[in-house]
Amino acid sequence: PSGTAVPVRSPARRRRTVAAAAAAAILAAAAVAYFSWTPDSTQGHSPGQVPAQSRAQARETYGRAKFLLDRRGPGDVERALQYFEEAIRRDPTYALAWSGRASANWLQLIEGRIPRAQGLSRVRDSAERALQLDPTLAEAHLRLANYRWAVGDPAAAVEHVRRATELEPRNPLVLSFAASKIADAGRLSEAITLQRRAVEA
Repeated sequence: PSGTAVPVRSPARRRRTVAAAAAAAILAAAAVAYFSWTPDSTQGHSPGQVPAQSRAQARETYGRAKFLLDRRGPGDVERALQYFEEAIRRDPTYALAWSGRASANWLQLIEGRIPRAQGLSRVRDSAERALQLDPTLAEAHLRLANYRWAVGDPAAAVEHVRRATELEPRNPLVLSFAASKIADAGRLSEAITLQRRAVEA
């Protein structure tokens, strides 16, 4: 309006504004880089003919899914599953996303969110696909162990646990899984020791 003074920014204020914008851009880039690359995200990935951009987007989406699955707040498992499936759509050869999908399916099953037969089928299919792409994924071996125990095949389950422990002995999921089975056998002191190692890891 007429007669209203127009504020004029001083050079120092303009410099501070530019610096703040630059800092925000750097933080945003760092966040994208973090979710696009983690120590695990390069494991279990066979590029094949998948475009580089799709592979990068799959890694970023997997990072979000893994965060939600680990946090395990209300609704997190379902959202994690959606992200795992999005990562698979972007890169069907991304073994870690298939393995994560098996874990999310298993949690849905044990929480009673999906029917038993359907849940077991999804766990098996996702874990087997992950191991077809990368036989060294401990998580996928553990989910197949869950499946084998559930369908009454303990010998195969024990073999999957043995393989997972051999592949990733410091993996928190492997340690916690072993602790649970040892506790079931009544060896509580050993189970507590393993669970403490899982927490430390």
